Amino acid sequence: MPAAAAGVDACTASAAGRYGIPLPLFQAVLKTEGGWVGLKKRNTNGSYDMGPAQINTIHLPELGKYGITEEQLVNDPCTNLHVAAYRLRFEINRVKDFWRGVGNYHSRTPHLNQAYQGRVRKHLARITGSANL
Repeated sequence: MPAAAAGVDACTASAAGRYGIPLPLFQAVLKTEGGWVGLKKRNTNGSYDMGPAQINTIHLPELGKYGITEEQLVNDPCTNLHVAAYRLRFEINRVKDFWRGVGNYHSRTPHLNQAYQGRVRKHLARITGSANL
């Protein structure tokens, strides 16, 4: 395994552990997002999704309070992954419904949330053999 990939894997495990996200679920979310280091993808609403976990620019004002920059989210995989795990845990805790919180990582709009949950479950099933934890 290349050193860069090993570093991303280590950061993935570290971020998941820090925020109490089951590692296979976090890996499934990342597969669903489909991002990579250096990616900054424009959305139809004018916002951008950044880096491996596709963190949306809508979160920049909040993240800026903690010194986290757009450049870090795009180019620093560990920062990106820790922010993603934090956001995922925040949403799960906020709604007190595990799968709805997972869907909220993508969208709080019900039909978009449900569709995202389905995509994450498909990736989870490929990783673990089951769409449930």
